[in-house]
Amino acid sequence: MLRQLILLIAVSGALGNGFAKKFSFSKAMTSCLGEDIYYSWRNHVLQAVKACSTEEALLPPHEDLDSEEESGEERIGDPVLPSLNPEDKIQESSFSSTPPPKREPVFEAAVLKQISAKVEAKLSNITCVLMKLNYLEEDFDVNYHFLKEELEISELFETLDGGVKADLIAALDYCEEYAHPENPASPMPKKLQKILAFLKCERRTRLHVCIKHDFMNNLDDYDLSDLQKEGESKAEVAEKLIHLMWGLEADDELQLY
Repeated sequence: MLRQLILLIAVSGALGNGFAKKFSFSKAMTSCLGEDIYYSWRNHVLQAVKACSTEEALLPPHEDLDSEEESGEERIGDPVLPSLNPEDKIQESSFSSTPPPKREPVFEAAVLKQISAKVEAKLSNITCVLMKLNYLEEDFDVNYHFLKEELEISELFETLDGGVKADLIAALDYCEEYAHPENPASPMPKKLQKILAFLKCERRTRLHVCIKHDFMNNLDDYDLSDLQKEGESKAEVAEKLIHLMWGLEADDELQLY
């Protein structure tokens, strides 16, 4: 049952096992959406992943670079820190008779460069995949209209339960309207920050929808005499159960240290 798979996800998260987390999430999705739908959609995504494996980097430009190009300023090659002139260097040396011991860096420049290249390749791959799937516009804005249209009329989701489909579309509306705070100190372009926020929101809300419908299908397992109010729908009661179970497991989220 899906609830057992949700438990597996929680356990996998505690263990920090990336494979187990991905495996259990996939099992939860197949239980919720149906194996035919989920694996057809996953194969659709994997085709885009394969096509992007041989393409050049595809990342949104940084806003600061755009403004510098428009102003005509050339900042490429500028030093990160201003260099001292010869007189300053002589004056500086007179104040430091004993040079501090030299400390070897833990991460050499070459290692940091390799890490940077790997991170850029990962980010570039996901933006390329999203473009292939038409989930991103050419200007790197999330194509929410297509995402909702795909759920509504695409053959991929033709047999999906109507209630699940409606909730998934509502979840996309939530992710679109939710104000994703941008970090001005982040070196990532703002549009890339929004893309990553969308991916996190969509995945989280998709799982929420699946848990909700699992509870709705199994309300008889719970004595709701003290929980359900008169006139409340199954969906409203299921939402209560989700928050109740979340509160029971929310240890890290309710800590200040």
